[in-house]
Amino acid sequence: MKMLQDIETVNIFSEDTFAGLHPRCNIEWWPTYVEQEYDPFHWMKLSEPLIHSLRSTKNGYPTYIMDLLKELYLELYKEKPTKGFIRRLMEGGKPIQWRQWDIFEEIQWRVSCGSSPHSVVREIKRRLCLRLDYEDVAPSGWGKRKNMEEAWRKLRMEAIEVYGGNCAACGRNQKDHGVVIHVDHINPKTRAPCFALHFSNLQLLCEECNLGKGKDFTTDWRPVACSVEREDLIDRFTSEHKPRTLEDIINDW
Repeated sequence: MKMLQDIETVNIFSEDTFAGLHPRCNIEWWPTYVEQEYDPFHWMKLSEPLIHSLRSTKNGYPTYIMDLLKELYLELYKEKPTKGFIRRLMEGGKPIQWRQWDIFEEIQWRVSCGSSPHSVVREIKRRLCLRLDYEDVAPSGWGKRKNMEEAWRKLRMEAIEVYGGNCAACGRNQKDHGVVIHVDHINPKTRAPCFALHFSNLQLLCEECNLGKGKDFTTDWRPVACSVEREDLIDRFTSEHKPRTLEDIINDW
């Protein structure tokens, strides 16, 4: 186990973070009439409707969203944000990749399911900073380090809360069917140790399905989650925000 960089200083929107954020959560936030499949390297312009979609209905932008917007501003403009930076994000027309906006969608979705904003942001940043090897996740090492054990317990409980306690493969649960529910690593931790503490690599399976899956399969059984209402998707993605290449966006400037 090795910390590659300081969690407090990592910028989750930087160009170097994509590999660390894989795999992604099962969120569909883009209109499928625009693009059927998620492509992390599609580009789109930041706009006022997009930024406004991050607001709380009563209190403006939550503190954790403000902090994330500051990180995004720092990455896009290569300068520290000052007063009025949100207006500049709205009106600057800067291109961002889908992978960058996907971070906002994952965090908002998990928070809407009851997760702590601070814990979610910290878990995502930990993905970028912590490197786990086979020795860390092998039976002789898994759960033997106090900090890893604590991180796993919190992550496991969040997965149960977010996904509601139903087996993603067969739909059964403990309350109605008496089955034991496991938190499964989609990519088995012994084959992909780097994903062992990634929330986006977890799904709920009953004991029977989990034992059947074992280490042989990497099937993602998680249901697709939609982070916003379909009408909001239409408002946020007008024709000018359809996914385009970076060259197309630059030519419009």
